[in-house]
Amino acid sequence: MTNRFNRDIPDPIPDNTRRIAYWIGIIFHPFSLFVPALLLVMRNEPFLEAVGWIALISLITLPPILTVLWWVQRNKREVYQRTSREPIYVTTWLSFWVALFALMILDAPQRIIATLIAGIVWLPLQLSVNYFYTKISAHAGVSMGTVVGLYMMGEVDTIVKQLVGVFIILSVGWARFMTKNHTPEQIILGWIVAATAIVLTFSLAL
Repeated sequence: MTNRFNRDIPDPIPDNTRRIAYWIGIIFHPFSLFVPALLLVMRNEPFLEAVGWIALISLITLPPILTVLWWVQRNKREVYQRTSREPIYVTTWLSFWVALFALMILDAPQRIIATLIAGIVWLPLQLSVNYFYTKISAHAGVSMGTVVGLYMMGEVDTIVKQLVGVFIILSVGWARFMTKNHTPEQIILGWIVAATAIVLTFSLAL
């Protein structure tokens, strides 16, 4: 059994002294991408309605996720540690289900429902790789999933937008490697898992 399967091996401590890489990770953090990505998903809806749907999703999903993050740190664990991420993935997955049911009951636009379904498909795949194989990059996964999802919705429809999307994906991957949060393998796995979930879901749901 190789070391990557040994969950008792300590994860390397991230190196946040590489300031450019550190700030790329902050700017394109999954939480940072959340609202602007949903605004693009909802851009064909009246602005106040779009804000209302995003606010509803945020109110359902963010409190339990932030509570688990607090609980992890209270128990003297760090989010960068592989075993600390599993309760975060599970909590996020369950909160996405609650948000999905709420949006379906309230007859939300199809594109935002498809986005939540994609997250519900993606999270178990992400969790499985993290649990059974190696720590996997959520930053890389969310950046890839966001760009691929917007592309499949027709929002990344010019060469400039496509280049910006590729830049975001590659810069996030570079930053996660330079700060020692992830290995190239973990970054690439994050890209593959997210792209697979998005393509499968959106091909059926949209």
